[in-house]
Amino acid sequence: MASEAQKTEQQADHIREVFIRSSLVTASVTFVLCIAAGWGRAKGWEVALIVCSAAFLVGSLVGFLLSLAGDETGADAPFAKMRDAMVAVIAGVTGVGLAKITTVTHALGKIPVMADDAANAHFVPLLVVIYLGLGFYFMYFLRRFVLNSALVASEAELARLQLGAADLVAELSSKLPERLFLGHDLIQDIKAVDSNLRVQLGKSLQQPDVQSFLDNCEAYVEKSTPLRFSTITKAASIYYYRSYYEKDSQKKADLQQNALDWLDRAIGMDPADVLLSVRKADILYAQGQYRTASKILEDLNDNPESPQYVTEWLGLYLLFVPNRTADAIKFSKDYFTRFPGDASSPYNAARGYAELYRQECDVSGVVAIPASTNRSESLRYLSQSIALDPTGRDWAREESVAVPEIKHSSRQWFICLANDTEFKSMTAPRAVGTGS
Repeated sequence: MASEAQKTEQQADHIREVFIRSSLVTASVTFVLCIAAGWGRAKGWEVALIVCSAAFLVGSLVGFLLSLAGDETGADAPFAKMRDAMVAVIAGVTGVGLAKITTVTHALGKIPVMADDAANAHFVPLLVVIYLGLGFYFMYFLRRFVLNSALVASEAELARLQLGAADLVAELSSKLPERLFLGHDLIQDIKAVDSNLRVQLGKSLQQPDVQSFLDNCEAYVEKSTPLRFSTITKAASIYYYRSYYEKDSQKKADLQQNALDWLDRAIGMDPADVLLSVRKADILYAQGQYRTASKILEDLNDNPESPQYVTEWLGLYLLFVPNRTADAIKFSKDYFTRFPGDASSPYNAARGYAELYRQECDVSGVVAIPASTNRSESLRYLSQSIALDPTGRDWAREESVAVPEIKHSSRQWFICLANDTEFKSMTAPRAVGTGS
């Protein structure tokens, strides 16, 4: 069954076809009428065509201003001000009396169209009145009974879909943990999210109304139809969350690009919205655009309205930017100082120190430097992270082998510590029932 938006589109297509045909007929009749009226007088048909066009345009302008709807009728809307001014002028002209109107009629009758001046004096004013009416008719009735009603119907359908999308976005934002967006690929990998809730939210993202909402949004953008800011942000949010549920790499990339496109539209309307920029940075990071993502977060980090986790994300993102490892460690340590119960920031600090230790070993041409400060700091922060979250033990072990069984990270941060006795003891698998 076709949606209301599709029905509205079909009606609009039919009306558009009728309007085009009637316009062509009117233009043809006008052309023939002007040639017939100006026959026998030099350039008479050309003058007649100019008179008809001018009267039609004036009538269209009046019809347009008298058929304003929606946001166009606001007190501060420029078209509404033009309409009020026009009504005042019409009222003033009407009030000057019949004598003045007769003078205008006589002046119109002197416009050289017909060869017979006596007939011309009556024909031209009548021509002006007819085309004033035609212009008004075409514009007023087209907008009043076709375009405006179609706009209202489509906006009502979009509003209905938008309401459902708003509920979904609010549900996702409130139930999914922020650490979901910190270096993990799939929502299914986050143990903090209940498995039943994961499935439920995933199905919600694929609801027909949600897809219909996105399809309508894409159609409006393709037609250059303006959308409200709230609509744009909801579309961006849905694509954003969908990208985390998608397993197929190509589909995930497509969803990420869709999210970026809609985030850019929203940011263009409100550059001061911090959350939009944070989500854009998150998508860019997922795409491997680490430098650009980090630049966005660094610009936000000093903003008092930015969420605290921006500092934590910088501790991760900058690890992937050449020559920024020390800065990444600084952000991770700063966040850990503020939130000592967080396990991710000390883990990322350990990654950073391990990377510096690897570089140190490479420069020295050795496989290990037991007295290295970078080594000891990496192990110290890794120990603190594991104490807070024992799963860090498995992650570190996976990130220390060249070909991991399950690759959680795009880099093997701890490979320089793979044969380190203390590291191996710290990350060794624990038997069930032995605790952390």
